[in-house]
Amino acid sequence: MSIRNVKISPYLSIFGITLLFLFLSGILMFITYDLEENTIKHSIQIISLVVYVAITYYISKFYFNKINLNPPKLIGINFSLIIAILIGILFALIIEFPYRIYATIKTGDFVYLFLAFKIENLIQALGAGIFEEITFRGTLLNFFNQKNKKYLGLIISSLIFGLIHISNAFVGTEVTFIYVIYIIIYGFLFGLIYLNFGLIASITTHVVGNFLIGGFTIPNRTGGYYILATIVILCVWLFLRDKRKQSHKSTKANNVYNLKTDE
Repeated sequence: MSIRNVKISPYLSIFGITLLFLFLSGILMFITYDLEENTIKHSIQIISLVVYVAITYYISKFYFNKINLNPPKLIGINFSLIIAILIGILFALIIEFPYRIYATIKTGDFVYLFLAFKIENLIQALGAGIFEEITFRGTLLNFFNQKNKKYLGLIISSLIFGLIHISNAFVGTEVTFIYVIYIIIYGFLFGLIYLNFGLIASITTHVVGNFLIGGFTIPNRTGGYYILATIVILCVWLFLRDKRKQSHKSTKANNVYNLKTDE
């Protein structure tokens, strides 16, 4: 048997594509890691983002067409795009902003409202949100969703999403078991937002959420409990919403089928 005739299972190849996208994003982030904060660094970071989106778009399009599935959907500049962005912003604000206000009141220092508003935090938020959402939701979860195994895909993509953040230890982040669990739960939230509202909404939630977190010094740990509780509540609501949407589709399909058989 020649190598050309060897068929690789789609379930194996999708993990290969996921690893490829992770490797590519890692390379692009490594390019600018040691550069000083200046216009040149920010320009290279923006160009890297554009390059990443372009490369992953064409690879995904080729791969998903090859296995007879739909590639990640990119919304054009229209009303649907605006709605998706607004939904993402709303989710991020619900999760992150109340505690930022609480911390400001608690400390009496208004700097807590504005710590994140730096160009470096914005670019880092864009990078993480776009890289990770295209990889885990637009590619990996998208595959399992079309294979009618979306909740399995939700679990797998969230677990891998949490585990890759262990690598943050190399850039000075304190990585604990609780930290990883926290990121996994965030992965469930982003995945459920993707299943309910699409890729643009999950990217926007991720980007705006990371932007609000950036540079934010938490004066005590009660904020973490509020954020975690909010994420869990949103996950439950989004899961039930998705189940209800799925039930409506099944009922509608059955009604159409019954109507045709009656004719």
